[in-house]
Amino acid sequence: MGSGVEGATLRSNRRLRIAVVMLAIAVSGLAVGLGVVASSGGGSSGTHRSASSSPTRQTSTTLRRGSRNPALAAVPKVLVAITTGGTLEELDPSSGAPLRTLATGAVGDELSITPDLSTVYFESSGGCTHQIERVDVAGGSPQVVAQGSVPALSDDGSKLAYVRQPIAGNPACQGQSFSPSQYTLVVRDVATGSETTYPVAPDVASSGLPSPIDHLSWSANGQQLAVSILAPQDNEGWQVVVIHPFTDEYYFSGSGIPLSGTNPSSSYYREGVFMSNGELFVNRVCCSGVPPNVTSDLLLEVDPSTGGVVHQVAVGILTNDHSSLDADASGHWLLYLSGGDLLVSENGGRPTTLAGGFVAAAW
Repeated sequence: MGSGVEGATLRSNRRLRIAVVMLAIAVSGLAVGLGVVASSGGGSSGTHRSASSSPTRQTSTTLRRGSRNPALAAVPKVLVAITTGGTLEELDPSSGAPLRTLATGAVGDELSITPDLSTVYFESSGGCTHQIERVDVAGGSPQVVAQGSVPALSDDGSKLAYVRQPIAGNPACQGQSFSPSQYTLVVRDVATGSETTYPVAPDVASSGLPSPIDHLSWSANGQQLAVSILAPQDNEGWQVVVIHPFTDEYYFSGSGIPLSGTNPSSSYYREGVFMSNGELFVNRVCCSGVPPNVTSDLLLEVDPSTGGVVHQVAVGILTNDHSSLDADASGHWLLYLSGGDLLVSENGGRPTTLAGGFVAAAW
């Protein structure tokens, strides 16, 4: 009887040792697994990666920006938008809820806020030539600045770029035929009111087709200006060009930001704006032609010198127009409209919808 108890004890001890070993292996495996998760997520803490972005690309993008932990990116303090009814509103940057009405009769795709966040420049309707107005964010009566549209302030607030051109869709304003001379980019010194004008290049003007400007955006150093050009005819000719206002004579000479990747010959940039790091935040669409055949609509960060894609922010809805792109001064926040919906992206992550019913927005 004694040997039977001893054998049972040995078998029990053996089973206990096996169980301990198996438990140790499981704990080790769990620790390794947790280490992998922490490693792959540590480089982009707080960032929602889009489905098409690879972990390597996202980590590289985060390290490239890398001025601070993306999880600590502060929401911009001021967000303004124009409703489909023409009301200029200040919105809560976190929720999109309206805070106050700033003006009425506002139109266009673009708004611009002064560096101290105190004043908004916007476009208002008025006959065949729209006008640029400004109004304090705290409230007050708008003031007319100049005749024109598409206002864009430089980051230091010293220069205002805008456009003088016929109002699209109004034949009475455009006359019987388009003339390239009707389309001019203007850069105004805010302090003195002096202006420099930029027409299209002569070789472009010789085509007899207009080159209407849809959006403007200054680089962070104020040395470059991204000019988004609408299709001059049918669905052909969309461009984003970058000019140097201090040396260039024309706003469009026929060359634009290159397109790379799939279908570059039939794709186009619907709109583009500078980010603080010198890259462009763009809406790239495929494909041009008549009738339009939109097979892809991507919100991307691209290298302006090569057109190479640095990061994909979102896949746009094919049936929506994506416009009024903007990037805040910190480089952490992007926004755009998808149809009338206002979407925002933190650190290039998956955008979220704040609110709807807008034609323009900016922060």
